[in-house]
Amino acid sequence: MKIAHLFSSYPNNYQPYNKLLINELKKYGHIIKLFSLSVSTNSDKDVVYLLDNLTIKNKIYSLFFDFIRLYKYKNFLGVSWKIAIYNFTRYQSLLDYKEYIFHIHHLQMVHGMFLEFLICFDIKYCLSVRGSDVTISLINNELQREKVTQALHHSKQIHTISQYLKEVVINLGVHNDKISVMSRLVDKVQSGDNNNLHNKFHFLTVGRFHWIKGYSYILEACNELKKKGIQFHYTICGSNDRNLQQYFINEEQHLHYLISLYGLNNNVELLGYVDQGHLENQYRKSDIFICGSLNEGLNTSIIKALQLNKIVVAPNIGGIPEYISDKINGLLFNPGESSDLLNCLLMIIDKKWKPNSFLLDNYPSNKAILEGYNQFYSNMNI
Repeated sequence: MKIAHLFSSYPNNYQPYNKLLINELKKYGHIIKLFSLSVSTNSDKDVVYLLDNLTIKNKIYSLFFDFIRLYKYKNFLGVSWKIAIYNFTRYQSLLDYKEYIFHIHHLQMVHGMFLEFLICFDIKYCLSVRGSDVTISLINNELQREKVTQALHHSKQIHTISQYLKEVVINLGVHNDKISVMSRLVDKVQSGDNNNLHNKFHFLTVGRFHWIKGYSYILEACNELKKKGIQFHYTICGSNDRNLQQYFINEEQHLHYLISLYGLNNNVELLGYVDQGHLENQYRKSDIFICGSLNEGLNTSIIKALQLNKIVVAPNIGGIPEYISDKINGLLFNPGESSDLLNCLLMIIDKKWKPNSFLLDNYPSNKAILEGYNQFYSNMNI
């Protein structure tokens, strides 16, 4: 089967599961073509970087050697030649792979001129939906809701990573039969131990610096632990969200301010981006994995922590309860409530609570997930 995968950026060190998926699909014998909406930052010859197409040479080629399709696109959009040439040239290389199944991995890519390009040239595509695409971004934003709904309805198939997200998409008017739930692939790791709870507790969070990750109220809970004289070290592995840099929002600076405000300089460590090889070591050194997300389809870092037999404390929100059962394989708290998070941490520290199990049996194997993808692509009926 020929599958063209479109990413907003690829490879993306913050989304290793994408690279894992591509490698596993190749092992299944699929023919894969990779596209990235970003400008190339390396010499990866296997990836077509669509923004690299925007050269004067390519624009001239579009105007003089692909005029018929360019003219069709301009009339379809009803825009000026300048706008038509710019957008046609940007996406033109996709037309060389129309016999492929197009899998678009980021819903935010499918809007405006790109969606019109797909419709104009009858490019059939399937979509993967992330949590914020159909939740946070739609709050008090009717225009965004309209764009998202349009992209979902034109998609032949839709992939979500949790049952929770499937219900959200259904509530946007998409038929149930069009949506498939496939969890993210996870690397096989040797399980860790959970017998290292000692006088000084080690907490870990892995996630980009973004308000949605709830770092502010996690630090509030840490401040209360410090007041109680509890010895702990909290490590945060992540960095500023690149999508927000254009708005000059520096969440890392905000976290440094809160750490200083609460006097946690000796307790909290911001490691920045940590590559996957060294990240596993951070998991193994930790006692408790804390997730503070205010919205979450499924947090892959939680799955990693469970694989390594770490105690997980997470909010009862989104797709998280599908894999964390409260007081069985982790502790759930009310999202955004530092006092409830604090109570969970104290249950572990003071009352010596431990989970009965870790990664639940209902989390599918990589083989089952890949079989789901194969059926997903077969449903495209191309």
